[in-house]
Amino acid sequence: MRGFIAALLLGACGALSALDAPPDGYELHEWGVFPLAPSQAWANCDMRAEWNALPAFIFRGAPLIPERVQPRGNIMAPAAKPVLFFYAQKAQTVKLSIHFTDGRALVWWPDASLDPRIDPQAELPILTFDLQLPDQASLANANWAQREAVPKEHWFENLRAVKATPIAPTLKRKGLHAEDFLYYDGITKAPAAPSVARKGTAVTLGTQMPFALLDTLVLERNGKTLRIAKNWIARIEPGAQSSDVEFNEVPEAEQAKRIEALKAEMIKRLEAAGLTNAEGVALVKTWSAGLFERQGLTFISRFPQETYEAWLPLKADPAPNKLVRVGLLVCPHLEPEREARMEALIKQLAAEDFNERNAAQKALSEYGGAAFDLLKKHLQDADAETAKACRNIFNALELHPSNNALRVEKK
Repeated sequence: MRGFIAALLLGACGALSALDAPPDGYELHEWGVFPLAPSQAWANCDMRAEWNALPAFIFRGAPLIPERVQPRGNIMAPAAKPVLFFYAQKAQTVKLSIHFTDGRALVWWPDASLDPRIDPQAELPILTFDLQLPDQASLANANWAQREAVPKEHWFENLRAVKATPIAPTLKRKGLHAEDFLYYDGITKAPAAPSVARKGTAVTLGTQMPFALLDTLVLERNGKTLRIAKNWIARIEPGAQSSDVEFNEVPEAEQAKRIEALKAEMIKRLEAAGLTNAEGVALVKTWSAGLFERQGLTFISRFPQETYEAWLPLKADPAPNKLVRVGLLVCPHLEPEREARMEALIKQLAAEDFNERNAAQKALSEYGGAAFDLLKKHLQDADAETAKACRNIFNALELHPSNNALRVEKK
């Protein structure tokens, strides 16, 4: 089996010529998704869900979302699944540092070069990796074929399918961990989420970003109804802006086909921004549920590479011949009726019919962090059954996960 995997890796390395990777250097490509939330409780809740689904072998720094974290101005939100792919033809070592300008690193893979004298509870504004990039002869070594096992269809498989140059840390705290990508995650100060107002069958999107928004898409699900913006918005200028969005309603029988077309268009736009086709496919597959399948109104937009650099400055020695960093902003549940719809579901928790109550509880749970603040208001509801159900959902969305709660994602 190891020989088979090694052969696959050799084939992957051979495919690197498609990127025209320089013989004495390397290219570095990164993508990341940055969810926006209107409140800190909402952001914390969604962060817990994200990190509780990580494989158990992922390295961790300070406790996830410690209680002492308080937003200083803007909301602290996750930098979710930033991943880096290396493309090289020659064996070399690379020292890579990622600086969280206003936040901290919390999880990463493979191993970072941490000073063992550092307090494990300390904040980590900077992550440093000492990495080996192999040549084709090195890939024949069985060590380079070793990968940590993940469940079938785990998002790690999407990233391994990109076929970039494998990497491994020179540090061996827990043995040699070969991988096809570098992953890190943490929290950073987030910009304000967009606002949405109804305008007949259209909506008016309000943004106040200090940077331009690129390739913006809006789609909305309400039960079995799907509406997709008639057009992508190529560019929204920085500052206070108002953008009208018209929708096409998609017949139920055509929805699956239309979503696949939407994914294909997004991959094209990611390629135009500098990613390879395989990287774009991996991003879309990994984030399919969060981008295209949520109930409510979802906002998706790309932001400029210079903004990515300002949030998460990256230094590499030697420097890459080419650096591509593509970031997406995603904000779910922007529909103006969100709170009214959740209130109706909370009333349904007191229904006499069990199936009706169960459906309401499931729907509220699927709101994730968007339901947190409203559930909190109903913890002492006059109806005992409603209060109990709200407490059950609330407790499942508790703010402060412990490292012991992390588990391998199963689908």
